[in-house]
Amino acid sequence: MSKITKSFDVFSMHCRSCETLIEDEIKELEGVHSVKATYNNSKVAVVYENGLCSEEKIKNAIKKSGYSTNDNSLSKLFGLGLIFIAMLFLSNNDLFGYNTNQMLENSSFIMLFIVGVLSSLHCVGMCGGIMLTQTLDKDILLTDKKTSFNISLKYNLGRVISYTILGGIIGEVGSVFSLSMKVQGLIQVIASLFMIVAGLNMFGFTLFKQIKLSIPLPKNKCGNKNKNPFLIGILNGFMPCGALQTMQLYALGTGSFVLGSFSMFLFSLGTVPLMLGFGYISSRLTKSFSAKIFKYSGVFIIVLGLSMTQRGLALTGVNIPFLNSQYKTSLELAPIVDGYQDITITANRYGYSVSNSIDPNVPVRLTIKGEELTSCNSTLYFPTFDQYVDLTQGDVVAEISPNGEDIPFTCWMGMIRSNIEVDN
Repeated sequence: MSKITKSFDVFSMHCRSCETLIEDEIKELEGVHSVKATYNNSKVAVVYENGLCSEEKIKNAIKKSGYSTNDNSLSKLFGLGLIFIAMLFLSNNDLFGYNTNQMLENSSFIMLFIVGVLSSLHCVGMCGGIMLTQTLDKDILLTDKKTSFNISLKYNLGRVISYTILGGIIGEVGSVFSLSMKVQGLIQVIASLFMIVAGLNMFGFTLFKQIKLSIPLPKNKCGNKNKNPFLIGILNGFMPCGALQTMQLYALGTGSFVLGSFSMFLFSLGTVPLMLGFGYISSRLTKSFSAKIFKYSGVFIIVLGLSMTQRGLALTGVNIPFLNSQYKTSLELAPIVDGYQDITITANRYGYSVSNSIDPNVPVRLTIKGEELTSCNSTLYFPTFDQYVDLTQGDVVAEISPNGEDIPFTCWMGMIRSNIEVDN
């Protein structure tokens, strides 16, 4: 018999933890001398004994571990279609009669929960050995329902607490660098771009695999068995998991302890239902099925990244007209009263509407009517002047000086955008 060295293409690898999963599965084959999986180039090199092992057996092992040796272009096209629909939704404030501004106020939080649900499929179907190997023998876990539930409950409680606290700490780190709203917006844009890249990688696009940014947390090495499931859940927050680290980037971009912790809390909450039923589910979900479903969490991460990019650009003062709640409108020039141009901005659940365009050479007096205020639209921010205006029910008056260009403004979260047009 002779040794053969063969390299295989592997698709759907989304982080470096996938290398270990593939290597462990192939090592179980008889006649395999060595195996090395590489995330960056999506390949696995195998040295095996001809006659004892074969290409077909190795490919089956790769598929068994939850990955594919064939590129599924149709699946990618479907994913791109979902992303396009999301971009259409994000770029319109009134789409098919629906007020997208109002819907988007909570959509990011909903998507965080959905990403958690889809990510838990990966945890259960592919990486579920952590809870089994670190807390209890699998046979006991699958046969003793009471013990299984108690262990799962403690383990998941530890994970939720760990994710939430880390999210808050990371969000607070983001706030340290956010000396102004513009800096916070810049951090959001940078973090969101890496989120988009991570989402593309998770979905199977290999173009950006060399680009990787993660929060530099200490790695959790579970080499020794520990019977405390709560502690293992706490340590799980430090796992080098692609989806987890991408959500930590999202927490960083919030620039807030409260929003960072709440974001990670929602993400962790999404992972709980399947992980609570770990013993039952892990025996019925194939790794291949879990991998196919999990990759679509990349789509939601991309959408989250696009949404955060929009908010970041709004806070930095980058004016993208078609993203504004008032786009391509013909407005009359504002009347001049006592040396000021008087214009009215109305804040309601549909966003912000501006009554008039302005002359670039005359000071502006704003009357902002708070008709329907929410937690999002209750504060206006003018990036050009780094000026805040807190709204109340009724009228609030503020003054600004034109600089010759359109004046963009946004809510304090960067989600609702509009601008005051300059008539030159």
